[in-house]
Amino acid sequence: MTATSTPPDKKIPTPFAVMTAMTAYYRTRWDTTPELRALLRDRLMVHYGWTAQTIEQFGVGFDDDGVAEHLKGLDFSREDILSTGAFRTDSYNSLVSRFVGRIVFPYLDKDGTTLYFVARQTALTPPYLKDGKDVTSKYLKTKVHERDDDGIWPLVKNVIWQTHEPGRHPVGIVAEGIPDAISGLGPNLGISTVVDRLAMTMRPPLIGRNA
Repeated sequence: MTATSTPPDKKIPTPFAVMTAMTAYYRTRWDTTPELRALLRDRLMVHYGWTAQTIEQFGVGFDDDGVAEHLKGLDFSREDILSTGAFRTDSYNSLVSRFVGRIVFPYLDKDGTTLYFVARQTALTPPYLKDGKDVTSKYLKTKVHERDDDGIWPLVKNVIWQTHEPGRHPVGIVAEGIPDAISGLGPNLGISTVVDRLAMTMRPPLIGRNA
């Protein structure tokens, strides 16, 4: 799936259509400023050892705070954009991305539709201050839990990332974060990231295979 600006695909549920358009936008940001070119080179290619092909294959992009206006230009409504759980509103009731200044990793289905986001902090991430202290999270993710106060929609639950069959591959690794998972991919290696917690149903087979 390439990074293109296309009208929303009405054949898939709206939150996923919006998120797929977001992924396409994020992927075009790397070559827009010297700072982002340096981040791509130093953080992803040198630190993780990724190639341009790796970044393209997994749709890795960057949120430069322009995605809301981009989505409006594709005729997505305010409600459509908020339905993704990737935005909040500020004191002026304007849409603000939760992932500004972060490297964004989309979870794609087999057809290239984006179902979920994880976004990693960088040196360009604005600080989040609470009681005068910087409490900026290293990772942010799409809000999908019923306990969340906004962006609630039932089409994705974290549990779907916990139902992979552990026995499909001769070796399985549970990585701490998505960059580690991408770096560790191999032809005979099953990789899964722990989005929230390791599902109880996965523990017995994993333990059994390593006993």
